[in-house]
Amino acid sequence: MLETLGAMDDDLLDPVTLKFIREHLARRPYRSLGGRLIRLIRSVPLHETRASEWTRQTQTLGEELDAMGRTSAPLHERLASARNALSHGVALTPQAISPANRVLEALVRGQLLERLGFDEEQLVPWPASFAPSGPPLASLERAAFKHEPTGEGPASDG
Repeated sequence: MLETLGAMDDDLLDPVTLKFIREHLARRPYRSLGGRLIRLIRSVPLHETRASEWTRQTQTLGEELDAMGRTSAPLHERLASARNALSHGVALTPQAISPANRVLEALVRGQLLERLGFDEEQLVPWPASFAPSGPPLASLERAAFKHEPTGEGPASDG
């Protein structure tokens, strides 16, 4: 939009209006956190099944958000609403936040693995094993990258 304004003749808008637009117009388009989260969730293999399970796992969070009059459904809005509540100083219980943290971590790690070149077939089993009682993250990383650390510095590929 600012590029369009720069290409316009100076006499189309008065200087005060032009200055106001330049100062108050967002430099980047508005993108909501909920919109980004829904795209991340939909990028996960078997996303409908996983979203249903993640919604079940974050039920306590949904109940707490409902009690505060905040958006709690669908899953992407529940996660965005929790982030917004926390950023405004609202206290949520660890029992409510912990499952949401695991969901977000699974999404971020899945995104990272995808960008590192893992294909969908390799990614399908990964988030399913990421559950509250699932294996520790270090074992998931070793399984994903198919190497065991030696304990002698950074892990190698061999």
